[in-house]
Amino acid sequence: MDELLKEDLDNLKHMLGMNYSKKCWGYRNYYVSNIDDDSMHKLVRMGYVTQSRQSELFSYYHATEQGCIVAGLNKRQIKKALGLIK
Repeated sequence: MDELLKEDLDNLKHMLGMNYSKKCWGYRNYYVSNIDDDSMHKLVRMGYVTQSRQSELFSYYHATEQGCIVAGLNKRQIKKALGLIK
């Protein structure tokens, strides 16, 4: 079974804009990474992110509701990250 490591959580938080001021948390929900990023593949397996598209070199990822919860977003921030409110 996969274990969520600090690196994985850091990637998830970065995806959700959590490396900026708390008022900005959830303002975005995407992450672009090289196609062989083990951390992102693990987050997909764990159900915390989905892969939306892939090119020859890069993959695009988005946090799921469960990923938002694990990252530490509140309900309003989750709705913002999932595009349910502006």
